[in-house]
Amino acid sequence: ELKEHEDALDLFQEASLMEGGNQQLKVAILRQMGISYQELKQYAQADKAFDQAIALHPASSALLNAYSYALAKRGEHLPKAAQMIEKAIKQSPNQAVLEHTYAWVLYQQGKFKDAHKWIESAIEKKADALFIEHYGDILFKLGEKETALMNWKKAQELGLQSKELERKIEEQKLN
Repeated sequence: ELKEHEDALDLFQEASLMEGGNQQLKVAILRQMGISYQELKQYAQADKAFDQAIALHPASSALLNAYSYALAKRGEHLPKAAQMIEKAIKQSPNQAVLEHTYAWVLYQQGKFKDAHKWIESAIEKKADALFIEHYGDILFKLGEKETALMNWKKAQELGLQSKELERKIEEQKLN
């Protein structure tokens, strides 16, 4: 949470040595390692950690979500990401975080109308700043540039801070 992923990985490695055969704990550690490797852009290690965790607990919605979102963030293996998040949604329907991830996978696949449906559903359940930023991105791709800008500003007002979001607002465009 503090974005100190290298330190976190050291601690996760230690924790994995002490998990004592507790499979649920091992899955949680591997999931967090996957997230940290993803944030450090060490994608091969991220995928390895996520794949090991899924081999141990293939039905974990939280794990499927984390891996699917990681793949969507980097725009890789999108069919696999879609398959995982669809499975998670079937297991745990009406969860805002899962719907957001599905919207983002669809966005990365260029399926903007479908992404729009899913992101709106997620925001109805939880008005998360990241969801709202992504809603702006989807709206922009659908040609609703003024509404996109409004949502980017709203995401910023809700506390989301990033250079990318600042750039979108300043330039009033994506990439």
